Amino acid sequence: PMMFVALHREAAQNMLAAEYLMALPLTHFQREIALFAMIGGERAACRAELGVSDEALKKHLRAVFAATGTTRWSELATQALP
Repeated sequence: PMMFVALHREAAQNMLAAEYLMALPLTHFQREIALFAMIGGERAACRAELGVSDEALKKHLRAVFAATGTTRWSELATQALP
């Protein structure tokens, strides 16, 4: 029962983050990057999984930070979470 509750809560948090991001003026790719950070992913893992260079990631993050009112990767993890 505890595992189910934990998984259920994680799924709900991911949905909140996705809903929050859909309302922002971001590209699909920028939303993917932001969601990766919001669910606790590491920046290096994001680059590897999405196949993006560090410079391209920085460029997209500038747009994400501007849209979310954040300035750091770690701040994105606190967005849209209860």
